[in-house]
Order: sequence, then C-alpha cells, then structure tokens
Amino acid sequence: MGQGEKSGKLVCKVKNLHLEYNGNVLVDNFTTTIMRGDKSVLLDPTVREKPH
Repeated sequence: MGQGEKSGKLVCKVKNLHLEYNGNVLVDNFTTTIMRGDKSVLLDPTVREKPH
C-alpha cells in the first residue's frame, strides 16, 4: 500500500471509555464505532449557547 492510500472503512472503535480531568468525570462508559464518512460530535450538556 502506497502512502496516502485508504486501508479500510473502520476509523475508530472505542469501548467503555472513561476520562477524567482534575477529578471531574468528562466521559463515562462511552462506546462507539466510527466508520469512514461518518460524521460525529460530542456535546457537553453543561455548555449553554451564547446569545446572538
């Protein structure tokens, strides 16, 4: 396979991810599979939209 060629459809597979920062749990028990072409976003329910 040459440089820059696509190797497959699976981009990322995560199972039971737990992430903490400064004692605060940011992610708990997160599982996902991301395939090439998928669009994904992580939303923080504590962040409020700024007024326009």
